[in-house]
This record gives sequence, C-alpha cells and structure tokens, in this order.
Amino acid sequence: MSKLMNPAAPEASAELILEAASGKRSHQRFRRTRRWVWRSLGLLALVAMVVLAAFGPFPWQLLGQGTLLLSVVVVVLLALGVLMPEKPDFVLSGINHGQNMGEDVFYSGTVAAAMEGLVAGVPSIAISYCGSDLELLETHKEGLRALLRRIFAVRDFPAETLLNINLPAIPGDQVKGVKVTHLGSRVFSEEIALMKDPWGKEIYWIGGGRITWTGGADSDFRATADGYISVTPLHMDMTNYRLLETVRSWLTGD
Repeated sequence: MSKLMNPAAPEASAELILEAASGKRSHQRFRRTRRWVWRSLGLLALVAMVVLAAFGPFPWQLLGQGTLLLSVVVVVLLALGVLMPEKPDFVLSGINHGQNMGEDVFYSGTVAAAMEGLVAGVPSIAISYCGSDLELLETHKEGLRALLRRIFAVRDFPAETLLNINLPAIPGDQVKGVKVTHLGSRVFSEEIALMKDPWGKEIYWIGGGRITWTGGADSDFRATADGYISVTPLHMDMTNYRLLETVRSWLTGD
C-alpha cells in the first residue's frame, strides 16, 4: 500500500508522513478506544498524511504498532495531536482494497480516518479501489498522481471538505476520466445466512447475498461501473435541511 501511495504523491510534493494501525481495520469507523499502547514497529500504511512543505530526497516515515484496539481514527488523532509538530495541509487515507461508496461511507474505516482529519480542521481525502487485484491497482499510480496534483493545487480549499475517491476495477490505462459524483445507494438481498460452525453450532453469517445499486447517472457506483474515477465531496454536517421546518411542525402547536 505504501509503495503505491508514496510515488502517487505529486513530484513537487512534499514531506510524506506515514501512520499506520497494527493491521486491517475495515468497517471500524466508530471504534475510538482510549486504551492503547504505542510501539515503534513498522507496519502496513493505512493512513498517509501529506505535508506540503520542503521536500527531501526521501519521505520521512513514522510507522507504529498498537494493540488490536488501535483503530485508524486513533492513528490520525495521535498523529495530528501528538506526533506532528504542525498540522498538515492534507490528510490522505487509503488506499483501501474495496469500494467505499454509498452507505459504505458510514461504516468505512478509510473514510472515518479522513473524517478525523476534518474534525481537526484539515482537508482530507479518502481513496479506495473497487477491485481486489493488487497488480491491477498498481496501474492506477500515474492517474492517481495526476488527480492528487490537481487537488493539491486548489487554492483556498473549502473548509470541512472530504473528497471520497473510488478507483474503478479496471487497468489504469483504460480509465475514461474523472467524474464528480453524489453518493449512490445499495440494497443487500439475502445478506444474512444461517450456517453451522466447525463444531456444529448454529451461526449467522453476515455479508453474503446480492447487492443492488441505485442512484442515477451521476452517482459514485455508476461512474466506477462505467470506467471513471469517482470523486464525491463529503462534509460532516449530516443535517437534513429540507426537513427542518417539517419536523418543527411536528413539535410545535397544540
């Protein structure tokens, strides 16, 4: 992962600081433990913080290992609050092996790590790959580098903004372009199955079944399915403003 993220950063870039949890942390968005142990051992990089400052011949890498309770959210919290002398210009989270589109953003550890950057007032980017072939993922290096270069060049980047990027599961040279999208929606069918474990006890297996996507031509899932890179701007305010007056009417009057 770090082999792809590092060269994917723009050449004119900067100081690259890698922070990592102790292993895979998918779907652990809400896990923010207060009890952990920090050790200076090298690990897979899940979160990369890019500091647009003086660029040396080699990026400074700070890798750490925690207990199994250390989540990606805590990694970002620790890095921004303790380990880094100054706030970075961007927080990059990823690259996740698997899509983070639609309702995924509410459960994703990749998106949660980027969201923690927003909590600290740092513009953030979450990056996911919709496939599982890591050799194919390597072919997206140049396209991702060009996309990040354009994002980093934006002056007065909007506050409290998270860009959720999803790379299509095709070779990088077959990507048709970049589309700015909205979140789609997915429905699972037959997601929960009753099974038996090796000891004969009944268990419920969650995560199988079929997925049906909806959302229209400008949704994230449609863009990646059509061979485009999806870029979805997200923010922390989840208020449904269209319903504010409606809900007030429920709670006022006789």
